[in-house]
Amino acid sequence: MMLARLKRIERDFGRRRGQRWSARVIDLDIVLWSGGAWRDATLCIPHIAFRTRNFVLHPLVQIAPRWRDPQTGRTIRQLAMRLDMVDRTRIRS
Repeated sequence: MMLARLKRIERDFGRRRGQRWSARVIDLDIVLWSGGAWRDATLCIPHIAFRTRNFVLHPLVQIAPRWRDPQTGRTIRQLAMRLDMVDRTRIRS
């Protein structure tokens, strides 16, 4: 229900399904949920890739630094720091 509502909002704002990873008018994702984890045929919360995305983690550090990932047990701050270290290692290589 929630996912269908978000998809409808995206359509209302002009988003059209097209090529994956292309530019979009709007992109709404459910990244986290206060209830921890949720999975069904169409939706996985936390978002499956949030741990690998600085553009998700860094704003979350500002609003929920101590929230714990239900799968890893790490806080948002720890996840962001870990990703920063991985990024620094890639730059040096």
